[in-house]
Amino acid sequence: MKNAIALLLPALLACACSRQTPERPGPSASVPAAAPAPLPAAAAPQAPVQDRFALLMQAVYGNAYRAASGDALAPMPDPDNPAERWQMVLDGVSATELPTGETVLVVSGDSADENGTATGDLANPGALSLYLLRRQEGQWHVLRRHENVARLGSHGRIGKVSWVNLAAGKTGLAVEDRMANRGETAIHLALFDPTAERVADLTGGETLIRSDNDDDCDESRERCWHNVAQWRLVPGAAPYYDLVLDIDSTTTVAQAGGQRQQRSERGTARYVFADGAYRLREGSNTVGTRHGEQEQEQEQEQVRVRVQEQ
Repeated sequence: MKNAIALLLPALLACACSRQTPERPGPSASVPAAAPAPLPAAAAPQAPVQDRFALLMQAVYGNAYRAASGDALAPMPDPDNPAERWQMVLDGVSATELPTGETVLVVSGDSADENGTATGDLANPGALSLYLLRRQEGQWHVLRRHENVARLGSHGRIGKVSWVNLAAGKTGLAVEDRMANRGETAIHLALFDPTAERVADLTGGETLIRSDNDDDCDESRERCWHNVAQWRLVPGAAPYYDLVLDIDSTTTVAQAGGQRQQRSERGTARYVFADGAYRLREGSNTVGTRHGEQEQEQEQEQVRVRVQEQ
């Protein structure tokens, strides 16, 4: 049968060619054949995110953990009203083993949209959650949950995290809570004790370690500032180590005639833990000084003193 088809093909092709011959003779022209339309490329399967906290996240959130994206989509309590819950996208950001043998998992949460995607809005801080787990017989078990204990950072992210010694044999979590807008940057330091009965920011949320307008500082600005504190924890008499800030401040002020005067200062501030929070005991935290508020206050005080003397 195949041989018969092979013998018929030349004749069929010849007939087809004779039917395509034009009725009127004319100059021959070679017309290139149209290229076939390219087929749409098949979408490559997306590889799961390599999440080093996957086992811990699965132990905490169960089926709500999404291996493909390396996060969880789960209802979380409202920090202002724990009776209410809303959907959040949750990412594991750090973990460490405590001297007592438990493992602490740090999770950053952001509000989820209707598609289960993190919103990532500038004005939306990240929600901090801490979980204590222990591995037993090859399985992770959740011992304690501290969910949405603080709102930190921006774009739905809590900020830079690190592990510190809050006291001898006591591991703590430090979070540098960064916010930037319109050329100004502010960073607060937050400290947490994961083993506390009620986890909260030990600094009270008011400890600035950086303030500047570096991204909005040019000759048109009357005043520019750049204040940065290097922080450290040093042994003291309180239950937690003392918090010490070494501050470098630079202020640039416009002068008459277009000149600009720059002034640099150094200072130290020491905080001691008392009555449930870190409180300033020595020095002054000048990181928050900007736009000359401190200088204006000092000048006003000097004026008041001169008036009283007169």
